[in-house]
Amino acid sequence: IQWCQGKDTSDIIELSMTIEANSYDLYAYLQRKADDEQHRTFFRTMADEELLHLRQMAGILGQLV
Repeated sequence: IQWCQGKDTSDIIELSMTIEANSYDLYAYLQRKADDEQHRTFFRTMADEELLHLRQMAGILGQLV
C-alpha cells in the first residue's frame, strides 16, 4: 500500500495486473497438480477469476492511456 503513494493510477493498475497474472499462473499450476477433481475444479475457478480481474484491469488501463 505504501508503494502506491504518489504513483500514477496507471502504475498502480500495472502492478495489480502483474499480481493478478502471477496469481493466475499459481492457480493454473495448482490445478494441474491437484489429486482430485474437486480440487482441480476449485483451482480452475480461482484461475478464471484472476483472468477476469486481469481483463477488467486491462480495460481500465486502456481507458487511462
